[in-house]
Amino acid sequence: MKVKEFVEKHSLRGAVTAGLLDHLRIEAETDVPEERIHAAYKAVFGVSLATAETEVSSAAPVETATGDQADVAADRSSRRRPGVSRTDDTQP
Repeated sequence: MKVKEFVEKHSLRGAVTAGLLDHLRIEAETDVPEERIHAAYKAVFGVSLATAETEVSSAAPVETATGDQADVAADRSSRRRPGVSRTDDTQP
């Protein structure tokens, strides 16, 4: 299987593909056994591709701040002094 086909089959993103190709030290058009690509994915990212796909599909949807939560966040951000970051240790 060509790495390019593997990437399309598993809908891998650009950065993931680049990391995989770099680890394998091959071009996207190179024919490689699929087991070797799976092993390389696990070596690079520390998780098997099947596990990663399961985690993504079963992940809870991300909640957005609504109502009172949004008001509290806006109030907190308005209290900051302009031009002063939280990591700035100098006194004005």
